[in-house]
Amino acid sequence: MDFRFTEAQDSLRQEVREFLIKELPPDWAKRVFTPVEDVCRYEEFWERHKQLAPKLGEKGWLSMSWPKEYGGSNASHVTNLVFQEELYS
Repeated sequence: MDFRFTEAQDSLRQEVREFLIKELPPDWAKRVFTPVEDVCRYEEFWERHKQLAPKLGEKGWLSMSWPKEYGGSNASHVTNLVFQEELYS
């Protein structure tokens, strides 16, 4: 059994990385993954989310594992996990 990622999955991983580097400030992960101590940081996070979600949707990433008849691309669970791993790393 071959447990390596496919070329398409590796390409997706790289595309998501490049997208996030372009769309998010360099210190975003540090700011997001530290305890939220005030409302201002929560508001900043929410505003960034509202800007980013439509862009993720345009790329088809938010519904990639949905069936094609419902607007998805019928991606495998592993492909969706590759996306999720990059998004949250």
